[in-house]
Amino acid sequence: MGEKFLEKLVACWETRGAKPGMGTTLTEIQAFEAKHELLLPADLREYFLRVNGMTTAARGDTDNDGFRFYSLSEVVPLGVVWSPQSEPSPSGLDHLFVIGDFLQECYWYAIRLDRSGTEGCSVYFIGPPVRKIAESFERFVELYMSESTLLHPDGSV
Repeated sequence: MGEKFLEKLVACWETRGAKPGMGTTLTEIQAFEAKHELLLPADLREYFLRVNGMTTAARGDTDNDGFRFYSLSEVVPLGVVWSPQSEPSPSGLDHLFVIGDFLQECYWYAIRLDRSGTEGCSVYFIGPPVRKIAESFERFVELYMSESTLLHPDGSV
């Protein structure tokens, strides 16, 4: 994820009524990685260093459609906010961390993180239904910027 990509994301947020946060520090990223025994993929690491989610200032914490991208300090393991009580849990949900939500946690977006820090850390829609929607954080952001229906439970709002 390059600087131009982040500039496009920030410009997209501005047109949608959201404001970027201030980047986090490398020390905070390293503390997060040590706490959870993982490595952030390069695209997500750069995103947190430069943008670090949407600001939590009044009305700036979501875009006009209700999407919210979390700062590093808000990222938590999926089990903290969701448990699959109403539907069977798909296999392979270990190591998922929540990176955003829609309409004040009507549903979430979570990324698989592990010790390898590979670029191919998939992003999941946590609904119902639970399903993989992107092969990387960068691809998830591209889906968001293009207003893809993949970001919703039934393909529409």
